Amino acid sequence: MINSVPKNITALLPDHISDEYPIFNEFLQAYYNFLNETTGPDNIIKNVLSYNDIDETVDAFRDHIFNELMIQIPNNVMVNRTLLAKHIKELYNKKGTEDSYRLLFRILFDKEITINYPVEQILKSSDGKWLQKTSFICHIPKTIPIDTVRSAIDNIIVVNLGTKNIPIKVSNIVKLDSSNVTYNLYEFFIIKNFFDDFNTAIDFTLNTISTIDIITNGFYYTDDDTISILNTDGGNAHINITTTLGKVTGTTITNGGVGFFHTPILNIISTNGTGAYLSATLEPIFTGIILSSINNVSILQTSNAYLEGKTYDVDYGSGTGATLQIKHKDYLHNVKNISILSFGSYYPDSFNYVINKTPNILQAVPVVTNGVISSINIINGGYGYSIPPTATILGVGKDAHITFSLTAGVVTGYTIVNGGKGYTVAPAIIADDTSIAINASNNKLRVYNGEYINTDGFLSSDMVLYDGNYYQQYSYEIVINELFDIYKGALKKLLHPAGYALWGAYDLQRLIQIQLTSNKIDLERSSSFIDVVYYTMTLAMNMAKKLDDVYSTSNVLEVLKYNMSKPMADSYAASGITEAQSFNVGKALGDTYVAANITDTKVFNIGKVLGDTYAASGITEAQSFNVGKSLSDACTQYMGTNDRYITDGYFTSDYLYDRELSVAFNKVLTDSVTPTESLSIVVN
Repeated sequence: MINSVPKNITALLPDHISDEYPIFNEFLQAYYNFLNETTGPDNIIKNVLSYNDIDETVDAFRDHIFNELMIQIPNNVMVNRTLLAKHIKELYNKKGTEDSYRLLFRILFDKEITINYPVEQILKSSDGKWLQKTSFICHIPKTIPIDTVRSAIDNIIVVNLGTKNIPIKVSNIVKLDSSNVTYNLYEFFIIKNFFDDFNTAIDFTLNTISTIDIITNGFYYTDDDTISILNTDGGNAHINITTTLGKVTGTTITNGGVGFFHTPILNIISTNGTGAYLSATLEPIFTGIILSSINNVSILQTSNAYLEGKTYDVDYGSGTGATLQIKHKDYLHNVKNISILSFGSYYPDSFNYVINKTPNILQAVPVVTNGVISSINIINGGYGYSIPPTATILGVGKDAHITFSLTAGVVTGYTIVNGGKGYTVAPAIIADDTSIAINASNNKLRVYNGEYINTDGFLSSDMVLYDGNYYQQYSYEIVINELFDIYKGALKKLLHPAGYALWGAYDLQRLIQIQLTSNKIDLERSSSFIDVVYYTMTLAMNMAKKLDDVYSTSNVLEVLKYNMSKPMADSYAASGITEAQSFNVGKALGDTYVAANITDTKVFNIGKVLGDTYAASGITEAQSFNVGKSLSDACTQYMGTNDRYITDGYFTSDYLYDRELSVAFNKVLTDSVTPTESLSIVVN
């Protein structure tokens, strides 16, 4: 910094002034010294550039800069204030966003926060998210790898409906069967955003860019120019151009992309080039043949002999994979509704079928020729028939009459007395009136039963009613292990948006934990407690190790809690206790139990036997012990002045505890414990 005032200003005065007016000389020197003080006007003017730099300025001016830039930021932040002043603009630029809140709490406490929005838990009428899966099954040649087929996921396929093509987006693909020599069977789950009759669908393709034609060459292009595709469908295509004397003379398709419905429009992005026009051609990556599957079931004959919820596989012709479930019954217990659990494949477009409850029932399928029953295929002859069953024929058509013959109680033959007429589909033959007959029809579009995928529309444990206070649209909650009153003021002044309700929640999961491992006590502390000697918050000690020696405590200023998971087999003494103490002993007393010098209420809950003496003396207030197991010996905790230790190897540095201390012992205690302050013991 610049200092322009001489050390001895009187040397510049005339001799007669210096000699005759010594007091004036002292005044003049003091005045110029004042001008050149750190905050003096002369020094400020000459060093204004340095003082304006927060890194070089003096403390007095640095405080002014802090007040100018971040007057609402508390002084006791967890970061370097000079560095913060340089970057405080980032906080202000993001004001009102979640990032600004997280940054502020890192500045104040060096901790992360959770932000909750109660509006997300408010019940809204009809707000449940409903999902109803839609799909179709298809044949794809085995020569097409599964990875190539799955490239259609999240892309557009072009479905041929016979008279026109429609674009459909695929959400998922499942391989169903690979037993066919030529084809694999797939199920394509789709996003249904069309209203066309999908039963006319024949096949589909997944398209890519195959060739590029140069219509006009243009001028002033370079090989570094790129091609963009302006279509809203299709993606991942990458095409390079080659030029000669500024003209586009060739193209290279490094990636043809996938999922194009419309022919892509190509645009060359160039700084100077103009006039070139390119045309793309699409071709299929693969083609799939769309198949039908069972999509509707109607009941021709019902029965009351079936259990609700029972499932049955449909075995008919070349069809496979369909499963039906008895869904509802009427008041007479007759089956009223049958649902489709799985649709299957390779079934006829429409067929009649008998659902036999037991395997001993005849199962026969007629063959229809020109509307007349010409023969019968006996699928299952049943067993246990004493007389041939009577055939009931159900379906479109009439006048058919069929009889059966037996061999050893099994149906082995038939006679067509009358083939009937008008049968468009093979009718169902019922050989037992307790069986159900159905008509199943196919559809190329599978529509699954819908379901709610969340609880948004249900009053439940995570959805509540609007209360206009916490549960409202304009409220939010900060969750952190700091008291709300500590940060509320700064938060409201710096970031809090007007019109919103601010709530604070204390995060108990981020309390300090001390875990006893091996022969050391490890402190897991949040950063705000680093290098702090005196703890003013709850300290929890979780000990999962056997203590074979004395464990003592002293100088504990407030409540000390022990959680001990062992029975009490020896004496347990508490003396010099001046605050409330509670003993809940879960055993009966088999030996002496003495309580002396107790001036206030003392309560003992004893449910089991104590094998040794249990004494409590010098207790002036209510005392309660919770003991759920036996203690083999006594347990003591000691606090030294320089070192805090647990005898025989458990060491920690010296700290004083100002708040609740909780110790959880999960293994055996074999020595004595003597608390000197308020002691609450919970033994599990």
